[in-house]
Amino acid sequence: MDKKIEYYYGIIEEITQKLNGNLEVSLKNAIQMYQDIEAIYVLDSNGFMITDTILRPGTKMKAPAKKGDSLSHKPYFKVCSDLKTDVFITYSYVSSATGSLCRTGTKRIKKGDKVYFLCIDFVET
Repeated sequence: MDKKIEYYYGIIEEITQKLNGNLEVSLKNAIQMYQDIEAIYVLDSNGFMITDTILRPGTKMKAPAKKGDSLSHKPYFKVCSDLKTDVFITYSYVSSATGSLCRTGTKRIKKGDKVYFLCIDFVET
């Protein structure tokens, strides 16, 4: 596995461990901790956003998704959801939220009988 991907996996795991009841606050704290994160958000089991897209302060917005939007068509959601994959990191692509090159790391999180998907957009340089 390439070192950058390993690094992203580590960040995903660290953030997952720090998530608590107030997701928005947890996400805002997480984005402050890692310079490589451009955006972060959480989806429900059907691919609907249960948080707004939290962008790194100073990031120029293009068209970030908002709470309630469906991202069920996105490959990073489909792979984790349909294939029951715990963690998936995309190839580089242009973010619709910011217009910059990124990779999205997605982590399946099970809390009781509910499943959520933590999504993190990493800046690609």
